[in-house]
Amino acid sequence: MAALRRISISVQPTRSLAISPHAADNRFYECAESASAHYLVTGNLKHFPKDHKNTKIITSRELLQLLAPKSQTR
Repeated sequence: MAALRRISISVQPTRSLAISPHAADNRFYECAESASAHYLVTGNLKHFPKDHKNTKIITSRELLQLLAPKSQTR
């Protein structure tokens, strides 16, 4: 947790959103909006049904694919 705190930024949502069917999950959308996040990473796509503004909803597998260099065949 200490390592995450060193490289993270803290945000305060400025407005309430009602995107997810589960009210508690909307806090993640609110934080993503406040941070102008490019991605919201989740293993539960059912509760995060759609992208919001510039924030794309992705799984951890998709994040790893974005971060890992592409293998090239020689």
